[in-house]
Amino acid sequence: MKLIAISGKKQSGKTTAIKDLQSRIDVCEVLNFADCLKELVFSYFAAPTEEYKHTIHEPFMTEESKQLKHPCGKTYRELLQIIGTDMFRGLWPEIWIENYKFRAGILCTDYPQELTILTADVRFPNEVKCIQELGGHVIRLLRNPFGDKHESETALDLMERFSLDGGVAVHCIPSNPEDDNYEGQVRLLDNLNIRFDAVLDNRNMNIPEQNKAVIELIKERKWL
Repeated sequence: MKLIAISGKKQSGKTTAIKDLQSRIDVCEVLNFADCLKELVFSYFAAPTEEYKHTIHEPFMTEESKQLKHPCGKTYRELLQIIGTDMFRGLWPEIWIENYKFRAGILCTDYPQELTILTADVRFPNEVKCIQELGGHVIRLLRNPFGDKHESETALDLMERFSLDGGVAVHCIPSNPEDDNYEGQVRLLDNLNIRFDAVLDNRNMNIPEQNKAVIELIKERKWL
């Protein structure tokens, strides 16, 4: 099994890059940490109107549909964050890791030839570690158009600097210097001893330029 994962903020280009890779690889599957979370949210917070059903029926929601507000008062993005991170990860930080490994194992048994798994939603340090322990590689994209402060959007900020600065975590500057969890994040990175395999600055790239840079990086590193 080969495994390529993309990490970044919302609308940083993660899904776009993965879709481009998918079009280039003969035997591959897209597997995301949040796949089962989305199924759960859709099951219990079903689309209440025909208008919604036309926009969020797909297994992978579009960015536009995630902004739709459910009658409970939360957008679908907020529901995913609250249920997936605040509730489920709050109960057990490894819950989506174990689920991902289980589903990856099933995929590998389904393919007689070597499979490439592509993942577009690496958001936490233990998810980076999971990918790398499975023999995969994680690319971090730097585009950040929104500045969302939810934990699922900021948990890898320090690792981003950790990777860019050569792994010296104590010299890193967190994205939010007033974050009460800063020292805890530093200790976590020190203990895990992990960083991104590559950081790609796509802030001034258009989509074709970004996709080209990603595939060239992967070829240069001989990850596929």
